[in-house]
Amino acid sequence: MIDLNNEANKFAELMKRLFPMWSDILLNNAGAEIRRRIFNEGKATEGKIGAYKTKSKVIREQLGLQTDYVDLEITGTLRRSIQVGISENDKVLGIAEINYENNFSTDKLAIKQEENFKKEIFTISEKEIEIAFKGADEWLDKQLDIELEKMFKNA
Repeated sequence: MIDLNNEANKFAELMKRLFPMWSDILLNNAGAEIRRRIFNEGKATEGKIGAYKTKSKVIREQLGLQTDYVDLEITGTLRRSIQVGISENDKVLGIAEINYENNFSTDKLAIKQEENFKKEIFTISEKEIEIAFKGADEWLDKQLDIELEKMFKNA
């Protein structure tokens, strides 16, 4: 006979073990979506970031970078600064403070870019939230299928 209380406790322990991994996947998926939108598609949270001015366009062309749309990509530092980290004991997704030689940091650069283009660029969109949750939930569903099958085989 199956002891439901024991099985419920096992399931609760399983969820305690899986939830931190699910959370990591959710935050990493969200970061990947934001990076793709900004740096691959040149989009702000809503609409295009903008167009390069002549001087910027010439400089980017000389560096061999694309100039069709603003993608905020030159060295990759700003892209890499969108990270999962810890803030006040919670895991968060944000812009890590990576300092440049001239005492300028990526978090300040992100704010400056939003001010310059007068758009929210680094704010996650509703669509990105949905995609991040969908990926994390699909992972959790697969893990639960595997783990529950193991639990009931051994019951």
